Formats: sequence, C-alpha cells, structure tokens
Amino acid sequence: MRGKSTKKRFHYGSVGLSFSLTGPSQNGTRREEARPLRNTRSQFPRVDDGRSRDLPRCDCPCETRCSSLRSDRLDGSAIRRAPRARRAFTLVEFLVVISITAILTALLMPSLSKARLAAMRLECANNLRQIGCGLISYTEDSNDRLPPSDWAMLSTPRLAESMCLTAPSGGKPDGLGRLLAVGGLGYLADHRLLYCPCHHGEHGVERYSGALSVSNFSQPIYSNFQYRGSVDPVSNKRIVDPISARWILAVDGFRTRADVNHLHGTNRLHGDCSTSWRADQDGLMLHHLPVTTDSNTDQNIFRLVWRFVDSDGMTR
Repeated sequence: MRGKSTKKRFHYGSVGLSFSLTGPSQNGTRREEARPLRNTRSQFPRVDDGRSRDLPRCDCPCETRCSSLRSDRLDGSAIRRAPRARRAFTLVEFLVVISITAILTALLMPSLSKARLAAMRLECANNLRQIGCGLISYTEDSNDRLPPSDWAMLSTPRLAESMCLTAPSGGKPDGLGRLLAVGGLGYLADHRLLYCPCHHGEHGVERYSGALSVSNFSQPIYSNFQYRGSVDPVSNKRIVDPISARWILAVDGFRTRADVNHLHGTNRLHGDCSTSWRADQDGLMLHHLPVTTDSNTDQNIFRLVWRFVDSDGMTR
C-alpha cells in the first residue's frame, strides 16, 4: 500500500548491530538504517561457568567470551593456552647454593668433631668401668690381690709392657689378659672392652680379634690401656687394699707416643670402679714418652708418667 512503510529488523548478535529496512521514502527508494543495539549487556549476559576461562576474548563490543567459542570448548576443538615452561636453576644460582652449603658445613664441622670426640672419650671411660668391675671380681676370688704383671717382676722391670696381655715367656695371659676367659668363664664379657675407640696406633682391636676370640696367646697381644699391676711401679711395693678410690689401677696407654689415645689428657680407672679425667692441655705426658721402646728404654720415664697420672689430689 503506497504511503505506508514496512519495517523489518535483522539482528546480528556477533556484531551487536540492528538493521531495519523501511518502506519506500518520498522519492520511492528504500533505505537501510543501521544503528547499535541498546543495552547489549542485558541482551547478552556474561556467562562464566568455569569452563571458558582459557578462551580468548572476541572482538565484539559486548566484551564477553563468545558463545560460539564456548560451544567449541564443549566440542573439544577450542584453542587452548600453551602451558608455561618451568623455570630451571641457572648456573649462578647453583653456585650460590653450593657456596652457602660449603660455608655452613665449615662452620658446623668443628662442633661436630668435638661432639664425636667427647662421645668416644665417654665410651673409653665406660670400657674402663667394665675393666674395673672385672678387677673387683678378680680380687674377691684372689684374696684381695690384683692380677699380677710378670713384666713388672722381671729382674729389669719393663713398665712400658704393662699394656701387653701376654706373659714375657708367651703362651699364657698376663696383666689385664688374666681377666679374659681361658677354658672357662672370664671376668670380662668381651675382649673389645680392652680397647679404646679413640686409638689410632698400630694396636687396634682389629689386629688381635682373631687371636683373642680363640684365646691364642702364643704371640704378643697389646691392649690400649696401661695397667698398674699388683706392685706399684712408683714405690715398688705391693698394692694393699686395691679396691679404693685412692688407687688408679689403669689409664690410657702410654707405651709410646703412638699408643696415646687422647691428645689432651687421659681417662683414669680408680679402685672403686669410678673413672676420672686427667687433663694434659700442655702435652707434658706426650712430650716425655719415647717414640719406640725396647729393653734399653729408661724406665724412669714411665715412673714419671705414673706420678703425673697420680697427681691432681691423689694421695696414698
């Protein structure tokens, strides 16, 4: 009908525009108007269901993720964001970590070394206590007499050999070796109690374990402790009432300098089975000891060392 116009609207959701076709104008032509839709956010609400976060934004003015892309997401054909590569250590960071570790280790090593030495010294004292218990049991069975040391009863006493567990003639135990089991029950539960964990010389327990396990005394066997014996090496008299704290019955070895177990002192076993520590910070005992010993070694050296060990308030 002439004079009336027919308006048809076409909506393009992807571009947010509305086109309307109107009827003929006054000059008889049709014109096409395009104007943006109002309130596009209300017409295309933003939907975020948690599955479209990885989708890229579209270029439309609605500033929302397109439904077409969301549908592609559901179909499994959407373009996914490339995963980020993990960042690795650089060479500089690695060297910094190594340097810090080395510095901390250097700071902790002295403390760890001191703690280790203190633990081994405590184990050494515990071994002496076990030896003291064996000596007490021996004296109870031997009319209050300590195990004799044949080395100290020679015409020329060899006080350095009181570390030896075998007699001068060989074939039988001597000194502290008499506490070991020979064909029966002994006074010590284990021969390893005669050795100090701090010993670094040539008379370690590994060297003699084979012979001691079968009670083979045919070859000289040395322990790591110096035994006083039944005769006092200082006064050259028999020890009376040995089960007393005033007597020191055994100490760490001092046969030679290599036999010293502790550099700054020695553990001492008293007659009442107690132990004490005799400090030697200046190394006087180590300084007087010989490098090697034989029958020509001056025995006064070892008497002097026994006096040093007996000092520090010890009286007879």
